[in-house]
Amino acid sequence: MQPISIGFLGAGKMATALARGVIQAGVVRPENVLASDPIPAAREAFAQATGARVIDRNVEVVAGSDLVVLSVKPDQVVGLLGECSAAWNPGRHLVV
Repeated sequence: MQPISIGFLGAGKMATALARGVIQAGVVRPENVLASDPIPAAREAFAQATGARVIDRNVEVVAGSDLVVLSVKPDQVVGLLGECSAAWNPGRHLVV
């Protein structure tokens, strides 16, 4: 069975805490976690805290993940979903 990949759209404190928790619990390995954030400092902090990969492109996170966690402020969700609309695959992605 292929391991699940988890993507975080947003790499702030909430995403970092969730990613660190699932990694420490053994649910997923750091190399199977990917996060995006427009703020370089947030990406760096996420990577250091989790050992996971970070990028600045949301669409790449969706394309490379099975489980996608929306970890942005509520007012950013609609724009984020629209930005990533071409990458969503209802048969593959579980969105939280």
